[in-house]
Amino acid sequence: MTKATAFLRDPQSTRWIALLVLVYFAAEWVVSASWRGNYTYRDVTVGPLGVPFCGPQGTWPCSATSPVMTIALVVTGIAIVLVATSWLLQHRLSIPHGSMLAISGLALAVTGIVSVKTDYPVHSAALHVFVVFGALGSVLVAVSSTTGLGAVPRLVLGVGGITATIGYFCYAPGLTDWMGAGGAERLMIYPVLIAILVAGVMPPPGTAESGRSDGRHRWADPEVTPMPHRAADDRAATPVPADGV
Repeated sequence: MTKATAFLRDPQSTRWIALLVLVYFAAEWVVSASWRGNYTYRDVTVGPLGVPFCGPQGTWPCSATSPVMTIALVVTGIAIVLVATSWLLQHRLSIPHGSMLAISGLALAVTGIVSVKTDYPVHSAALHVFVVFGALGSVLVAVSSTTGLGAVPRLVLGVGGITATIGYFCYAPGLTDWMGAGGAERLMIYPVLIAILVAGVMPPPGTAESGRSDGRHRWADPEVTPMPHRAADDRAATPVPADGV
């Protein structure tokens, strides 16, 4: 077993990796706050936050901190891949379901590497792959009998996947009058990220931190051989001294 595999097998590592998803929300706030122009979460999508180009005259809305958003998308995508891989190595997800979450993470990383200015079709396709695989994978993890996560993480993943799907069917056909293009896009991005974050930081079932036990004793593990109890035999074999001696 390599050090990387041993690291990902540790549930504590999964929890720390899942916290990296917070990088996305922090970066989005920082970059949008430094936006040159009127940036609103409702009307402007996420993609332009990663564009450093401000037009031929330098007067178009943009942000000088756009590289922060680019890095955040890549880091968050890699974090999702590692969380999914960690769950797979811990045998808490089936290979198809874990692979779907990993693919969604890779797609999110691509949206950071390929900006809307570099290649809009590739950026848009990667975003759709992230949402579709992330939402569907989350729902399948939640309802599958092969999932080894606790009840609360499964509930969070299920709700997140369904909410992201609703957002996708609002954003894709352009049903954005009520919440705007930016709001609809975030409705399909945020639920997946929040679901991975919450499910990732929660302790797995059967541990002391989860507040429940799997009911097995240490010697129930077939790899551990119990020591025979010989206390009674030892007492019986010990000679009893005579009175007065």
